[in-house]
Amino acid sequence: MTGTNGRNRVVDTGMGTVNPLAMTLDAFADSLIEGRSASHAIEAFPTDRINTKFACLVPGFDPTQFMDRKQVGRSARFTQLAVASAQLALADSGLELDQKTPFGSGSRSGPGSAAFRRSTKPPSHSPKAVG
Repeated sequence: MTGTNGRNRVVDTGMGTVNPLAMTLDAFADSLIEGRSASHAIEAFPTDRINTKFACLVPGFDPTQFMDRKQVGRSARFTQLAVASAQLALADSGLELDQKTPFGSGSRSGPGSAAFRRSTKPPSHSPKAVG
């Protein structure tokens, strides 16, 4: 879509969220309004060698709801979360993409991609690193 000034226009048509507070927009908004914290004690891996004992994990997230098992096995956790959010945003938009419009749409990810680790095992060169 091109505006009157010749520049491309961008239209937000849908939103999606996968985060420690909620998996739906309504539940996320409610959690923010109520001031809920997503911080919990880390139980997914041993914390005896790190200083931080809490994290904001995404409980109950099943990446196979958004990707096939092979893709899940080949992708980092943050990628799985991004794909899920993008699919939820597309569903929220009500748009139906087809072969004619593969490059006429896009997805934007907001802040929160700080955890780039693929596993819970710290790298051998840095015993205190977790990701």
